[in-house]
Amino acid sequence: MVVIVYTYYEAFLSEIIIKSLHGYSFFQIYKRFLFMNFIINIVTLFLVVIVYEKVSLYMIVITALMSFIDYVIEKTINKCLLIKGEIQFIKKKG
Repeated sequence: MVVIVYTYYEAFLSEIIIKSLHGYSFFQIYKRFLFMNFIINIVTLFLVVIVYEKVSLYMIVITALMSFIDYVIEKTINKCLLIKGEIQFIKKKG
């Protein structure tokens, strides 16, 4: 998961930095990525339900925990890389 978040960050570095500098919130910057991760988790749950032909409470809980872990990882990586990215962005533009 960390690799996917880092790849997303590198691919959209300019957009993320500009939005961050303009005061956009974390959710406004990463809503597309968070939404896609949530959809992937729901599709995974749906496929598991098809294979096992039943829905258990723990399957739903695991899906919710995966979405929460995705959020925490994205938030942590954002905090760690944003300062580094801002400095790199300023050096490239300057």
